Amino acid sequence: MLLDLVAAVQKGFRIASKNAFVSKLDARGVDAVIASLTNANAAMAGVFYRCFDAELKDRAADDSPTLAEVFANTIQCVKGHKKINRFIGDNEDDDPIDYYGANAYKYTLLGNGNIRVCLDKGAKP
Repeated sequence: MLLDLVAAVQKGFRIASKNAFVSKLDARGVDAVIASLTNANAAMAGVFYRCFDAELKDRAADDSPTLAEVFANTIQCVKGHKKINRFIGDNEDDDPIDYYGANAYKYTLLGNGNIRVCLDKGAKP
């Protein structure tokens, strides 16, 4: 799935909207996509990846959760993850520690969330 998304980006689709991009993926047989239809900053994307990866690593080798389960748990992880805001001056009222909170919902699962995620605990990175 992710490789299909990367391949689609590398082919340089000229698509007028993000929804059209998802439609192109659907036409190419991609069953599900986790995407952000709004701007999500790079730091939060990294947190999303780490939470998604941890969710899979924490499962037993014979477990095969649905993509929807993994996605829901990943969103909860991102919501509770601390972030650093950009500092605005030296004002003590500007608390730089915050959580991603509802911003985690910038990510959405499009397509078939009932797809089972197969875990290969013996795979090498």
